[in-house]
Amino acid sequence: MPKYIDIRNASDNAKVLIAKEVAKDIKEGKIVVFPTETVYGLASSMDESSVNRIFEIKGRDKSKPLPIMIGNVKDINVVADKIPQIFYELSNKYMPGPLTVVVKKKDWVSNIITGGRDTVGVRMPDHIFALNLIRFVGAPIIATSANLSGNPSPKDFISAQKDMINKADVFVDGGECIGGTPSTIVDLSKEKPTVLRQGSIDLSEYIK
Repeated sequence: MPKYIDIRNASDNAKVLIAKEVAKDIKEGKIVVFPTETVYGLASSMDESSVNRIFEIKGRDKSKPLPIMIGNVKDINVVADKIPQIFYELSNKYMPGPLTVVVKKKDWVSNIITGGRDTVGVRMPDHIFALNLIRFVGAPIIATSANLSGNPSPKDFISAQKDMINKADVFVDGGECIGGTPSTIVDLSKEKPTVLRQGSIDLSEYIK
């Protein structure tokens, strides 16, 4: 049976303890629906068996890469290689926040995660529960939107639950997501940075 946890009216201390509990679930290979500041996410560890479950649950084409979430900006060094200077400029201003950067991946990051590419998308959420969750896992996690492929990204728990019922193992109800708009995605892996998806962050000041 799936586990349901309602954090909407929980105290700050209780939310920390819940994040610690759910992090343990992720480390044990479970798939978790959780809130962020943009949309509800679907999380797993970076273990290949867990990653494969994410693809199966979403009905996602395995040629499409999955994004990674980090709990601290410095953790970019765990998954990324040859990090350009512009990353540090953008991270100083927009991380944590709704910004996903595409950078060259470390060799250890599975090609299953990246769809066979030599790059990986990385984001640090601006949501205290999500950040605590990642930090208690003690490593970057896979975190994609909690919807079936082709469906809208869920802005509230009911929408996420509708798509993920009988699929995910743990459901964390944090109410409606404040932002509701997916992150801006910028490719920093090439000499000239390129915005791949325009989200709530406008990068025109940095990328012409």
